[in-house]
Amino acid sequence: MPSDARKVDKKSGITSRTPGMTPDMSDEQALRAIRDLVELEKAIMARDDLYSSAESVVSKNPDLFVNRVVLHFRYLFGIKNMEGVFPKMNEVYLFCNECDSFMKELKVVFGLSSKTTTANVIKSALDICGEMQGEKTMKARVGVGMKSKTREQEEEEEEHENYVVM
Repeated sequence: MPSDARKVDKKSGITSRTPGMTPDMSDEQALRAIRDLVELEKAIMARDDLYSSAESVVSKNPDLFVNRVVLHFRYLFGIKNMEGVFPKMNEVYLFCNECDSFMKELKVVFGLSSKTTTANVIKSALDICGEMQGEKTMKARVGVGMKSKTREQEEEEEEHENYVVM
């Protein structure tokens, strides 16, 4: 195996590395690489220490308001350790922004005011879906000759029409 893992393509003159082989390094380069790895390991350990330290502070002082907020957030989202708090916060933030954008788009599509509440946007969506479902049902009844609905089925549908998610 050659000591130099670099290959030069004779046609293009491009130098490439061969996977799994290590190029020759000077002692200075090797020491610099080792120092960088040690620094990276220290940073990772410091981060782990940060989370375990925060975990300890929160568990020792659960009545402190900020700790109660963190503990409640973790409870609400089933977060088992402190490392999961920031990723979940980011996930919630993204979800809320996506929902907000979706609501804005629905308001435009349905021709609603930008001040329309989320509950009314959802009700409008459900109404439209109900109308579309009703059209399909009517077409199916006429085309296939389905039986008419019972009073109980109609009452159940009426209940669903009045249902609004908030």
